[in-house]
Amino acid sequence: MVEEYSSHLDERIRNFSESRSLYENLYPLAFPQKNVKWAKSIIVCVRRYGKYKIPEELDSYIGKTYLVDGRPKHSKEYFWRLEFDAYLGELGIKYASGIVTARLAAVNAGLGRTGKNNFFYTKEHGSWVFIETWVIDSEMEYDMPMRSLNYPDGCNKCIDSCPTGAMNMPLSMNRGKCIAQLTNGLNSQTEGLRAEMGTWIWV
Repeated sequence: MVEEYSSHLDERIRNFSESRSLYENLYPLAFPQKNVKWAKSIIVCVRRYGKYKIPEELDSYIGKTYLVDGRPKHSKEYFWRLEFDAYLGELGIKYASGIVTARLAAVNAGLGRTGKNNFFYTKEHGSWVFIETWVIDSEMEYDMPMRSLNYPDGCNKCIDSCPTGAMNMPLSMNRGKCIAQLTNGLNSQTEGLRAEMGTWIWV
């Protein structure tokens, strides 16, 4: 998995050299053992994201996703993650969370698949899922990974509808043109893309 992710980053840099710095920042996720030399196994968990109904009157308002985000400290999901951390500690297992590539780890674990648009999908909830990862210092028993890229042949809706052209081919994306990247804090790369971005914003 490490070599595969690293090669993906190499390819993105070759194809989108203007976004080199954004991809170079992701290389540590390909080599977790450089940060934690004791790493031996990866635990991956997938939970449903956005499972709450949002009142219709909030449609079209920026930021409504934050009402149900499972990452802030006040959320139930955050509390559950702390409980799992504590459980690993009780077992005497050393761990570090969030230091590996989540989507590729989840695919390798057989929890879902990757679509042409690079999103991770599960059969039950589509792409509305959040992936949590832990690197641990214990060897685990593995079965054979289940890899599946069963996206519909000839379906290019996500690629064709991407307003900034960030997704320009299957299983590829120019991160420097992605609206989620462009609107997540101040970013000088929005120059020249504002017309295409319109009112779209990462929430």
